[in-house]
Amino acid sequence: MKKIATTFAVLLTAFIFMFHAPSAFAGSVTANLSVSVTVDSACTVSASPLSFATYEPLGANATAPDDGQGSVTLVCTIGTSATIGLGSGLHSSAGQPFMSNAGGSSSIPYNMYQNSGRTTPWGSGGNVMTLTAATDTNEHVYPVYGRIAAGLTGLSGAYNDTVVVTVNF
Repeated sequence: MKKIATTFAVLLTAFIFMFHAPSAFAGSVTANLSVSVTVDSACTVSASPLSFATYEPLGANATAPDDGQGSVTLVCTIGTSATIGLGSGLHSSAGQPFMSNAGGSSSIPYNMYQNSGRTTPWGSGGNVMTLTAATDTNEHVYPVYGRIAAGLTGLSGAYNDTVVVTVNF
């Protein structure tokens, strides 16, 4: 019986100690951890070619201009404002872009516009397209309207140019 009483006393002491044991911590304090990040303004740009129909100097284009269309596609982080500028191309003179044939012996002038009526020039400097702050990160497509004036002559063959698209944000 003494063994049962001793076992009972040990179990009772363990039970009391379990629920009334002194805390291992004497107190507590708190602090705030600041968390921050800066999201950079960023944009990506791509372009589809400004394509004209075949120029017919002795036919339709003797009296009517040859119009074409390309586009600039822009994606910017939300809240980013930007401008899109188009350079004068590889073959230009005094800001007038020209397409040149493969041998460089002949050229055809053209112009680029921001609107389908081809009244608002699109270039660099003062002729940029200004965009308000982006409200999403979707692709936004901006048409580039081109025009080759009527009544031009040139050697037959293919003509081309390369225009640099510059996005400032």
